[in-house]
Amino acid sequence: MDNVDKEIEIPSGLFGFEGLTRFILNRATQEPFLILSSLEQEGLSFILIDPLYFRPDYSPDLSGEDLKEIGVEEGQNDDLYALGIVTVRPEEDPQMTANLQGPIIINGANMKAKQCISTNPKWQTRHDILAEMKIRQGV
Repeated sequence: MDNVDKEIEIPSGLFGFEGLTRFILNRATQEPFLILSSLEQEGLSFILIDPLYFRPDYSPDLSGEDLKEIGVEEGQNDDLYALGIVTVRPEEDPQMTANLQGPIIINGANMKAKQCISTNPKWQTRHDILAEMKIRQGV
């Protein structure tokens, strides 16, 4: 992803954080993760991952209305990035999951984004990242 270390506008905010619209996306110290940090609320950050890293078949089914909100015209998707929010729960199994049902879609052309809901029932809110990586690697 080329649009790291850049400000991202999320006009409608993230679910549960609708009032926050300005973020910056940075690489985490541990690849393949990214950090999305609020520029409006100090200390608020989200760990993100490109779902294609562990699910090469990932393709969220999104509404045209969602994409229009971030300036994407029909048939234009060359500069779109989908990122899943990662949750780490050390007290649970699985310990690290990604939300592929509610990805953050970034339009790299204008750096606007939206958290969308995938209409594909295949994608859930808790995909076990490590287990799915093992399946992908044939372990």
